[in-house]
Amino acid sequence: MKLALAVIVASATLACSSGAPFEGLAPAVDRGGPKVVFDLAANPLPQIPFPNDVATTPDPNSPTGLRFNAAIGAAQAQVAQLTSEIDDSSLRAPLNGIIQLRLAEPGEVLGAGGRVLLLIDPSDQYMNLYLPASVVGRLTQGDDARVVLDALPEHPLPAKVAFVAAKSQFTPKEVETRDERQKLVFRVKLRLTEPAAVPQAKPGMPGAGYVRTSPVDWPANLK
Repeated sequence: MKLALAVIVASATLACSSGAPFEGLAPAVDRGGPKVVFDLAANPLPQIPFPNDVATTPDPNSPTGLRFNAAIGAAQAQVAQLTSEIDDSSLRAPLNGIIQLRLAEPGEVLGAGGRVLLLIDPSDQYMNLYLPASVVGRLTQGDDARVVLDALPEHPLPAKVAFVAAKSQFTPKEVETRDERQKLVFRVKLRLTEPAAVPQAKPGMPGAGYVRTSPVDWPANLK
């Protein structure tokens, strides 16, 4: 059995008030004329074509599609270029540290590789010692050490031997006496194991480093 749909055909006009927005269609009125019944299953309604001004995606192989894809590629290339320029103009810290010095002022023009800030890592604090070969020969990397700062003599800071130079050198000029500067020594690096335990300790403070050349206990003032 086919479903029959009754459609009332009658004359009607579009209702639209003057100066008012379009409201819609006037209702159809049954005036007693003949009624026509359409069987939509046997006679489907024709498809209404889209207007020419409706935007559709062109065929990518057509001339319009090729121009369309070329414009998209050019826009994407411009976005990539601008993104790269923004990244090159941005400063990103390689670690969670503290800015100790600002080497360039806002608005200053820097060349390639110019330095802007001096960033320090508060979790990586160390002291360099310069020791003779007779002492360095008894040290190994990882040995316990102590650092005592001049400003904090009552707080010995625990440390480890992090580096022992394999080649001797003349004592740097920072060493006080002339006799010491004329000797060949080895650089030994002591790294603090708990730098956050004494927040008063800051980079640049002078002090003294202590190492052990035999397995003995630390004295009471260095424990």
